[in-house]
Amino acid sequence: MGEQSAKRLVADVISRSTDYINRIDEGGVGVIVDEEHGIFIKFYVTINKITENKITEVIDFVMSLENNRHDQEFKQLMYASKSSMDSWNNDVDDEIWNDL
Repeated sequence: MGEQSAKRLVADVISRSTDYINRIDEGGVGVIVDEEHGIFIKFYVTINKITENKITEVIDFVMSLENNRHDQEFKQLMYASKSSMDSWNNDVDDEIWNDL
């Protein structure tokens, strides 16, 4: 799923939940779950009314967090693969593979 599709999906989930969100007192905590799409949103209410602009800001923030998490996972995968490849990078193995 592309980033724009994910943003639309999350915006849709939040938009369907605005009545619920608006009933939570300022300073309260809310949770929105969409099991079908694997979306879990936990939020703290700092304003009494949610607006379309706020939804967009929240989605952009969440997406940036998600992208950072994927970047970290990718870096960890690269480091793991590098360390596993290092064991194959030696003169003995090079000599054997050169003769194949």
